Amino acid sequence: MNIRRNKEKGITLIALIITVIVLLILAGVAIFAITGNNGLIEKVQSSVNESNAKAYKEQVDMDISDSQIQFWQTNKESVTSPTDLNFQSMLTEKGYTVTDNGDGTLTVEKDGGKVIINADFTTTVEGVPTKQQEISLGKTDGSWNGTVNTPILSSGMTAVAWDVNNDEITPNTQNEWYNYVAQVGPTDNGGTSKWANVKTTNGSYLVWIPRYEYKITSGEYGVGLALFQAGTIDVKFIPVTQTTADSGYKIPPAFTNNPDNGGWDKELAGFWISKYEASNDGNNNLKVIPDAVAWCSIGTDDIFTICQKFSTDNNLTGMDSHMMKNSEWGALAYLTQSQYGRNGTGVTVNNYAVNWISKTGYAGGSVSATQDTTGDSSYLYNTTQGVLASTTGNITGVYDTSGCQMEYVAAYVDNGDPSLIACCSKLINAAAKYKDIYAVGVTDSSTDNFMATSSKYGDALYETMNWFNVGGCFPRADCASLVRRRW
Repeated sequence: MNIRRNKEKGITLIALIITVIVLLILAGVAIFAITGNNGLIEKVQSSVNESNAKAYKEQVDMDISDSQIQFWQTNKESVTSPTDLNFQSMLTEKGYTVTDNGDGTLTVEKDGGKVIINADFTTTVEGVPTKQQEISLGKTDGSWNGTVNTPILSSGMTAVAWDVNNDEITPNTQNEWYNYVAQVGPTDNGGTSKWANVKTTNGSYLVWIPRYEYKITSGEYGVGLALFQAGTIDVKFIPVTQTTADSGYKIPPAFTNNPDNGGWDKELAGFWISKYEASNDGNNNLKVIPDAVAWCSIGTDDIFTICQKFSTDNNLTGMDSHMMKNSEWGALAYLTQSQYGRNGTGVTVNNYAVNWISKTGYAGGSVSATQDTTGDSSYLYNTTQGVLASTTGNITGVYDTSGCQMEYVAAYVDNGDPSLIACCSKLINAAAKYKDIYAVGVTDSSTDNFMATSSKYGDALYETMNWFNVGGCFPRADCASLVRRRW
């Protein structure tokens, strides 16, 4: 259920798509070394080395755990020795140079660091790494780390995370920053999958959506669903080099080199998406923060222009910010519904409507909470109830996907209606990668236009019809641009 406060529509969540080909990530840290017999400098260096070794050990331990899980998923049994050749191969895929010591232990080396993996899978650091920034947060260039494509950090971005009290922190390790793990069972009381977040120079929050393939395992096309139910989705993260889906799976168009079908102009490792609905910083610039008034009363062409300015305004080198396409909305929705998001549990609605004003990052007490016009039954994003309005059931997910304001997406039915041309000229004239175009049906009615989308996939329309009983009016005649609710 999505609550609409009034007839105004909010500015869309923006999706920041990675133009990997021109993105330069400087992963190393240049250090000016002073030599001499200064005891203080020696002590400082010793402390730095100790910190580096601790962070490196934590990274290796996490990669060992990931490889053990991957081994079990592949072989349906636990790995009993680190010298198992399949286990060694998995570590090699994560970028380690692996040496079998002949005594039941391994030596693994990466970025100048060296660690012994003992027979019981405990670790001992033998050498301090030389690239601490890259080691502490892991790769930050979109490369495959054995589990997901790593988040791409550009200039103008700072990694952020939250501690157990939901207080914002600067992460020191990859595991502290993100950990896309499968949920087990419902997430009514919260989830454990931790999505990567960054903050831009103007304080806006973004969330990383890694490339994946999906399979709808129940409820496809709404078949067999009771009222307010939804189907189930299985997701497998895949490297950017995998351009063909596994049997029975599909790669969402948003990640593919297919601009005429919801894709981009190259294969993508993932994309950044705004964490909250957009707000106005007071100077008609886009800002993405919680507890802010959602930006309303703005036309499609203005939304399109303002979203494109975002990457320049925040010095996001190599990023191409734009108004979210419907295919990108679909990629977020499917990941949310999968085992790496809410695992089938509905997202709590943002029901904040004090003085009939919508605010970002709030939650009601349920997926169908009524409007809160007094402030007594809505909860802020970092509270126990508030996190249930995110796509992960914890503070690391995307908020405002249900409730707050309805949202325009960069998509329309290509019916040539004068009203479409008048309000969406910039979108119509934009390159194909910036928009989704839907064909007119047998007649230019909502029903026929919706049925004409039956060949599309990955965009949370035809193949997920009636999920959560979310209705709506598909574009038609003189109302040809697409507005989203949750699905």
